[in-house]
Amino acid sequence: ESQSGRLLARLEALLDAVAATGGWLIKLEPLDLGAMAAASIEPFALAAEEKATGTTFDVKVDAGTPLARGDAGQIARVIEHLIDNAAKYAPGKPVNVRIHASEGGVRLDVTDRGPGIRPEDVDRVFTPFGRGRNTGDKEGYGLGLYLARNIARSHGGRLWIARTSPSGTTMSLTLPVAAEPSP
Repeated sequence: ESQSGRLLARLEALLDAVAATGGWLIKLEPLDLGAMAAASIEPFALAAEEKATGTTFDVKVDAGTPLARGDAGQIARVIEHLIDNAAKYAPGKPVNVRIHASEGGVRLDVTDRGPGIRPEDVDRVFTPFGRGRNTGDKEGYGLGLYLARNIARSHGGRLWIARTSPSGTTMSLTLPVAAEPSP
């Protein structure tokens, strides 16, 4: 417990230092979240096929969805983490990714059909070392969603649990729309 406390203090100091120096060293560019999600699911789909888990992956982009704005490397890590969590907690079931315009931004939803997150654990999963109580034997340190949420915020976006029930969870990420190119 004391080691975890020291690690958390170091992590928070690092995050504070990065924020104090002007941000996360973010290189903002237009992002095609549909293409990024499709690239992110590829290794998970191959692994599911090799292990014959039955997990399927699908990406749907609504017509007219604009490009998002963000740092490609950092946002790719967030998307990969969301897909990894969905596949990990809902093996043998579909993982669906939907990208669409939403309230002046671009929204990416990752939906699984796993056991869901207990209501009392919703806030906990976004804290350092916070994990839901129904994680069972799933590996992890409880830092992924904490870091993913901080990355989303540093981009002017948001990461939250849009839906959770005993029949699955939807994790949602919104990012600003990429600026229109100047004529």
